[in-house]
Parts: sequence; C-alpha cells; structure tokens
Amino acid sequence: TIFKPGNFVQSEIAGTPATMAPEAWKGVETPAADIFSCGATMYFLLHFKYPFQGVPTNSMQALAFWRRAPVHSGFGSRQGYRPETFDLCEGMMHLDRLRRPSATQCLQQLPQERRRPQRGPEKVANQLQRLAKASDRSLLYRNVALA
Repeated sequence: TIFKPGNFVQSEIAGTPATMAPEAWKGVETPAADIFSCGATMYFLLHFKYPFQGVPTNSMQALAFWRRAPVHSGFGSRQGYRPETFDLCEGMMHLDRLRRPSATQCLQQLPQERRRPQRGPEKVANQLQRLAKASDRSLLYRNVALA
C-alpha cells in the first residue's frame, strides 16, 4: 500500500513498541502518532530509558495496555536541562492525539539560543530541527546523513 495524504488507516502495524503512539496499535497512523514517537524518543535520549515501561509487543495486549491510560516513568532529575524541554516532551507524549502539538508547534518551542556549546537537550533540539528539514533533501541524503 502506498501512503496517501489523508489516508491514515494502515493494514499492518509497524514500529518500535516502546515508542509507538496508542492509536498506532489500531492501525491509525497520523502526523500526531509521529509526534508521540518523536517525544518518546526524545524522552529516551534524555533518560536512557523508555517513557512507558512494559508495552506489550502483541497488538491485543498493547491495546489493553493503552486503555488503562498508563503514566510515563517520570522525568526524574531535570538538572542541566531547560524546563521547556520537559514541557515539550510531555506534550508530545500526550495520550490523546488531538492534544499533542503539531510538528510546527514543536519546532517553535525548541530553544533558540546558540551562545554556548550544545549539550544535552540543546543538541537534541538541533538534531530535531535538522530532521524537520530532511524532507527537503534527496532520498540519498536522508538515508546517508540520518542513518
């Protein structure tokens, strides 16, 4: 099946279970599902653990898991990171896809300062901005540069 804009229902469920949006387990793939996955990946980069522990790999069990409305593992220490980074990450992982920010809103919330060497969340923010521009690049560039 070729993805067509506006056609968000897929016949096959695919992705990394620990970073998949709840609706993805129903075969519903929207830009909001990508935002969730990006937020879960950002969480992993900040904490070296996935936000929701014990997500099943079986779709029926995963649907039951998400129906229980699990709470993520928490942010623990926020030392060395900007509060906005955690607010953005939290919003991106909202269980209700209609309450997640859009990709444009996510990019607007990223820190813009570049006065000191990039560390931690600033480096992640820069990488996310580069990824946002990747769609303008050739397939070869995306496969090589983002691998």
